[in-house]
Amino acid sequence: MSRLLLIKPYRPERLFVTSPPLGLLAVAAYLREQAQRRGQPLTIRILDLNPGRRLPVDVLPEVREFQPDVIGISALSCEADAVHALTATLKREWPSLPLVLGGPFPSHDTEEALRDQNVDFLVLAEGELTFDELLTTLREGGDPATVAGIAYRREGRTFITPERPFIQDLDSLPMPAYDLIDFRKYFNVPRHTRIFAHQQYMTVVSTRGCPYKCVYCHVTMGKKTRFRSAEKVVEEVEYLVKHHGVREIQWSDDIWNLNRARSKKICDLLIERGIRVAMAFPNGVRGDLIDDELLDKLKAAGCYHITFAPETGSPRMQKFIEKNVKLDVLMDVIRRASERGIWCHGFFMVGFPTETLEEMRMTFDYALRSRLNTASFFIVNAHKGTKLYEMAGFLGLNVDYRPSAHNYMSPDFQLSRVPTDRVRRMIRNTYFRFFSSPRRLVRIMRTVPHKRQLLEFARELLYRIVEQIRQRRVDIYQAEGVPAFEAIPKLERVEHFNRL
Repeated sequence: MSRLLLIKPYRPERLFVTSPPLGLLAVAAYLREQAQRRGQPLTIRILDLNPGRRLPVDVLPEVREFQPDVIGISALSCEADAVHALTATLKREWPSLPLVLGGPFPSHDTEEALRDQNVDFLVLAEGELTFDELLTTLREGGDPATVAGIAYRREGRTFITPERPFIQDLDSLPMPAYDLIDFRKYFNVPRHTRIFAHQQYMTVVSTRGCPYKCVYCHVTMGKKTRFRSAEKVVEEVEYLVKHHGVREIQWSDDIWNLNRARSKKICDLLIERGIRVAMAFPNGVRGDLIDDELLDKLKAAGCYHITFAPETGSPRMQKFIEKNVKLDVLMDVIRRASERGIWCHGFFMVGFPTETLEEMRMTFDYALRSRLNTASFFIVNAHKGTKLYEMAGFLGLNVDYRPSAHNYMSPDFQLSRVPTDRVRRMIRNTYFRFFSSPRRLVRIMRTVPHKRQLLEFARELLYRIVEQIRQRRVDIYQAEGVPAFEAIPKLERVEHFNRL
């Protein structure tokens, strides 16, 4: 087991965004460190199919040239079909090559992942220690049942081993293996913040786990937040700036600012060490925990973009989804961030079970009253492995749809009893009202880092509005050249609740 290939699959879609595969980079760094410690040869290569929008057949020449002993694949739940197509393509060419699947998809929909007869093992939850032990076991011909945190099939039976405890000391982990990717491939493809200060960017994660209980979220990294020290975080940022020409950091934590003292220290250290870098938060902050001092330090350290996530403007729905945002406090934080010249984006969701028409209007009104520069309005999906999925099932709503049907922008179904076509019409009208505000347009013009980005932003906005009008086909993403995925077993079409 001296040659390991790690792959991130590409799921074709027209509204395409991507970011560097941080999970694979973290796992690769740990595996390499442990192999060096044991004096074992290990060569690792990472193939991220997203920057080039590459389909499964496109990887065959590189796999053939690299000749790996094991292939690891990392995927989100919505990438399930892309995974199945990739594993089928690989197994056709190399039937005996072990394929290991990790990431949120197998962790939260283990049953669906195990339906793929081409996958040999699943790595569940946190991957570093588990994958390392699994590789050692395979190398030595041991029994996989002794490895905690995996799932596999044997003689027609499914085995799921005991959970592995989470890594508590994140500072003990090596820095992600950034040397295994070509940074330039990510500089020129759409990222999760369409408005950006610099093309030369990298995503960084400084915590793992989230203590909040939002019903729509997966809990891949546990409900207890584990922190990397401010010193280690700034050391990584400095490395990226000095050795890879990075000029912008996009933070990808679940809750970056849960420990305000640590967050402020990160800003202070960046300033003290003279590290000049722009900072953006595509998500990952709890807005109602931000105070004026943190806003000032963020601005001084280079922060120009924060995404806030009220999700719903209804106090009852805040309790129902168990996010419990202090809506009045968050509204004021958005105002104060905007006054400091920080670009403020907002995430909102509608279509929850039991949500009423009036409660949806409260959400749209909250967005319209805010000083947000931009906002995204999503229709909530109930992923397997979430409390929302269980709640919807308890209420008798049919949510047993294949993972590839998940579509936050414009699905043809949702979970409230408000007709889906009316929900989409309300979203479309809110977009028009939101972006026709003269004051908001002035703030956008003043705050946008580069004026030329406004055209691209306008194109995306128009696309989102048009997609709310266009009748959609069942279970089809807004995709460009979607591969047939012939290897995937035909599944019965599910009649979702509250379909158009």
